[in-house]
Amino acid sequence: MDDENVEPAGFWIRGAARLIDWIPNYAAGSIAGLVLALVGGFLTTITKVPLATWMEEIQDAKIAPFIGGVIGSCLYHAFSESVAGATLGKRLLGLEVVGENLAPATLAQTLKRDVAFFVDALFFGLIAYGHMKDSPEKQRLGDEWGKTRVVMRRSLPPHSRRPTALFICVFLAAMGLAAQTMVLVYLVVLLR
Repeated sequence: MDDENVEPAGFWIRGAARLIDWIPNYAAGSIAGLVLALVGGFLTTITKVPLATWMEEIQDAKIAPFIGGVIGSCLYHAFSESVAGATLGKRLLGLEVVGENLAPATLAQTLKRDVAFFVDALFFGLIAYGHMKDSPEKQRLGDEWGKTRVVMRRSLPPHSRRPTALFICVFLAAMGLAAQTMVLVYLVVLLR
């Protein structure tokens, strides 16, 4: 594929996409909270331990929301970007994640780039900004590690763009994956 016409996405639009992606991550956390309340009710029924006790246990698991949120967010991003080419924020702003060769990025590639986000985000994104400024393809450190690029979707040839119907299905599945991960982390912490 001719990559001379493919336009790399800059720092600020990518940052805006990341901010938009807090919405589905927050929604996944809310869904996880509802599921945990149902699990608490179920545990109350089968163990005869009062619901307030289970809810107190859930609230005392202070590290669980952090760990579950980080893992859930990474999975949301990696799954969405590898299968559909974008998260909700990226899709709304017209971005797509591809491999360096402009082929669809793999799950392994997107997992690497999304785990590396936590390095790129240090100092309010200055690491990513500095790295992208010196890169002709505007790759942040995570993109280099994962061998990916974030490009303007409109600049990709039409046959390379992932379909909207696929995006919608993957977006819903990725939110479910994030919520499920958060619930599982809580349960592991509770049942330790």
